[in-house]
Amino acid sequence: MAQVATREELSGAKKAAVVLLTLGKEAAAKIIKNLKESDIEKIAMEMANLGPVSKELQEQILAEFTGAMASGARVAGGGEEKVAEILEAALGKAKASEIVGRIKRQKTTGAISKLEEMSPPTVAEFLKNEHPQTIALIVAQFEPDFAARVLAALPEGLKGEVALRIATMDAISPDATHEINRILASQLEGVGGGQKTVAGGVKTLADILNQGERTLEDEILSAIEEKDGEVAGQVRKLMFVFDDILLLDDRSMQRVLREVDSKNLAVALKGADEKIKEKIFKNISERAAAMIQEEIDYMGPKRVSEVEAAQQAIIEVIRNLEDSGEIVIAGRGGASDDLIV
Repeated sequence: MAQVATREELSGAKKAAVVLLTLGKEAAAKIIKNLKESDIEKIAMEMANLGPVSKELQEQILAEFTGAMASGARVAGGGEEKVAEILEAALGKAKASEIVGRIKRQKTTGAISKLEEMSPPTVAEFLKNEHPQTIALIVAQFEPDFAARVLAALPEGLKGEVALRIATMDAISPDATHEINRILASQLEGVGGGQKTVAGGVKTLADILNQGERTLEDEILSAIEEKDGEVAGQVRKLMFVFDDILLLDDRSMQRVLREVDSKNLAVALKGADEKIKEKIFKNISERAAAMIQEEIDYMGPKRVSEVEAAQQAIIEVIRNLEDSGEIVIAGRGGASDDLIV
């Protein structure tokens, strides 16, 4: 059962939600018609989540808007059904359905969003006593860079187990998502349920490891290889590290370099293998190559983290271009599968 809202909880969009629910469907619909869609969605979300509001608190909120109490009605609370009725009266069935759908999706991902507001070590500590399959289900829903840091912070011995389960996971069913939210709801205040389907599998794990440090990649893949060499091989095939630039054909390399800032490229090449420099310099003008080399020579020492960040930015460009079909990386499923560089 929803808790009674307090004055501290009601501010901004929540107060607007109380006013609209007090006014009733017809009057609320007239007001909503004059609001921006972004504001409608915020207020509708608050209406759907609003718990019971006392008459006294209602009076205080209405006084802020009107200066006087217009009705003694008590707001019993919101809910998706009531919100849908108001939005349909204001915007029509199709638009109302679209907004309510977005509200449901936002409520579904609330638990994951709460975790992503924490530091990765805190999340790892929070999850470490759960079953490895449960941890895998949760980590697979994070953004890849955040997931990589959580995976790195898990205890030794658990990382590989969780990574293997992510790699061998099919799409997450609605029932599994409900279970995730049930577990999180028991430990995080205010977590809601819902339905969401998120793909697991070797690509999800590869995306996560691509965002992590090289040491994490080596540790995870070694742990997986001990249990399932075939899965480890599949993950490696889908991964791309900076040294894999050598796998790009010249046309693809030129396409990538059009998207890369020259200063960032100079940092990325600091201390890089000569073969990589040759590959890149071969695909730009002599003048551009000389300028980048001069930048490298005069930039001074760089932290490893700065170099890795610059390399990661270039890797992201490569991955995006591959995803869009603009380039093909040899050995990763294109027509150049048999190419040896």
